[in-house]
Amino acid sequence: MPERDSNAQSMSIIVTKGSLDWAYPPFSLATTVSDAVDRLPVTILAYGAARANAWGRMNSNRHWLSDVAVGGLVGITAAKLVNGEWTVFGLQLPSIWTDGRSAGLGYTV
Repeated sequence: MPERDSNAQSMSIIVTKGSLDWAYPPFSLATTVSDAVDRLPVTILAYGAARANAWGRMNSNRHWLSDVAVGGLVGITAAKLVNGEWTVFGLQLPSIWTDGRSAGLGYTV
């Protein structure tokens, strides 16, 4: 691998030493697309692409199987919670509302 310039700026979703940095976004994207479209071929394609990404990261020695497995669980769980498919202790995430002039959060118990 080429040497990285110590002054170069980089951006990542989570700041780690490489364990989960890009293991979960493909799985959360696949879950969101699958939930939104709700068609089996699209679900197979979306999760197949996420698996191919995970396999490529393991194959290039950027992740271990455990990283990809935990990243997949984090991605799927986050997407299901945000999409409202799952709840925690019967509670859902707050909803965002707007009337054109103001906005706020609404929460139902």
